Amino acid sequence: MTTNIKSSGLELTPAIREYCISKISLLEHLIPNSASARMEVQLEKTSAHHQKGQVFRAEMNLVVLGGLRRAEAVADDLHTAIDLCKNEMARELRSFKTRKESLYMKGARFIKSLLRRN
Repeated sequence: MTTNIKSSGLELTPAIREYCISKISLLEHLIPNSASARMEVQLEKTSAHHQKGQVFRAEMNLVVLGGLRRAEAVADDLHTAIDLCKNEMARELRSFKTRKESLYMKGARFIKSLLRRN
């Protein structure tokens, strides 16, 4: 999986980059065809003049063969925003997996019912 990390409104330090990569690596077991997947992460500070409140935003876009999966989180700390975004992406990937499995089972049940009729 290729990973692209961008930042706007804040400096992307090596510590932040490593923290983000460590959180993304926890998601790799949920990603189908992870060799051909591309993860784009955008970290930003939404406001330059606010000192407190929810001013940090993390966004993850995962491009795989099945399409685009997206997660976004806003928090008062950058690490918290990355954690929340990772949790939302994990939820999105689990939902996609179960949706795909249930569609497969629905088709299998339909084929079985056709075979029973003949």
